[in-house]
Amino acid sequence: MLAIFSITLPIFVLIGTGVIAGRFLRLERKDLRGLSNFVWYFALPALILRAFVLHPISDFLHLNYLLLYVTASLLTFGIGLSVARFSRGKSLTESALMALGSSSSNSGFVGFPVASLVVGPMAPIGLALNMIVENLVILPIGMVLGADGQRGGAGARAALRGSAISLVRNPLIISLFIGAAISASGIDFKDMALFHAVDMMANASGAVALFIVGATLLSTKVDGRLVVDAGYISVGKLVLHPLSVLAVSFLMPGLEPEMRRMAIVFAASPMFTTYPIIGQRFGLEEMSAAALLLATTASFFTISIMLALV
Repeated sequence: MLAIFSITLPIFVLIGTGVIAGRFLRLERKDLRGLSNFVWYFALPALILRAFVLHPISDFLHLNYLLLYVTASLLTFGIGLSVARFSRGKSLTESALMALGSSSSNSGFVGFPVASLVVGPMAPIGLALNMIVENLVILPIGMVLGADGQRGGAGARAALRGSAISLVRNPLIISLFIGAAISASGIDFKDMALFHAVDMMANASGAVALFIVGATLLSTKVDGRLVVDAGYISVGKLVLHPLSVLAVSFLMPGLEPEMRRMAIVFAASPMFTTYPIIGQRFGLEEMSAAALLLATTASFFTISIMLALV
């Protein structure tokens, strides 16, 4: 248990630092936007680029991992959608958003820092592969279904087009293609001065991301009436998603144990911090904010339990 505590303590200290800074420095969401932009547009892309420079492109061709993560995420999405739609009587839009919150992890801001302590240099590779699953599969499905329900079947095409545009502009996806080209070129970039700048930005990603999570939590307001819905989403994200990864992994006997552990760690992370922003598109920002706050707070305990299990 002491080993688990040594892994989780730095994570929660950094999140706690963000909470304290937000409280005493009175940081608001607008104050954090610059830091978030730095992480999203520079630090995390630099992290992916560095991974491609330091690893041959063959290290990223883990089709078993991709199959595991996309299957488990789709399974979680499907269960979450069905429970919300048929058991709780939610609209298609609400159900899609709840399912999206249960099946999409905060891979960059929480999953990667934890995974880096568990699997070391494999964590950036897992981050890159997760970006493919989340941005190419899960997020577009959630957005299309949400818009389809909101517009009575007429919004799917517009939502799909919007998802495609967002995908093309996504800095992490862009860095994936650039990194793959660099790795495939065979040129050694490690000793170049530009790489050292990339390396410095990449090193800042984990700490700054966790600081932002903590400060964001402090400014998140929750309506008590939404606690039940937030609870369903949080259980789906923190329990169902990692258990789905574990269950699917048993059907893949050739999967390396390190890959299984990494997938579970990423799946055990709370949903992405922009979840309320997506909820705002559908008029459900309060439910999304409540779920984000509850899941991130509860993850202090659930991540430790998952690490003990793996």
